[in-house]
Amino acid sequence: MIEEVPTIQGDALLEEVIPDTLESDLPLPVVDESGEVQGMLSRSSLAEVLSDQNSSGGESTDRDAQPDSVTEKDKDTAA
Repeated sequence: MIEEVPTIQGDALLEEVIPDTLESDLPLPVVDESGEVQGMLSRSSLAEVLSDQNSSGGESTDRDAQPDSVTEKDKDTAA
């Protein structure tokens, strides 16, 4: 039985993706505007991003400027 897989838009705000990511047992695909998979977002990568934001005092980091940096790392673990 195939269930519809929830996806995350690549331009989604962090606050928008937290609930779905935490509720999912598997990494969620991050897709572009045409629906093509650009990477994956897992609980662990989300925790890493949140940890980086807390340690930087909420200031923008290089990782914030490059949204694909988290998803590209998890692409290898999902394969």
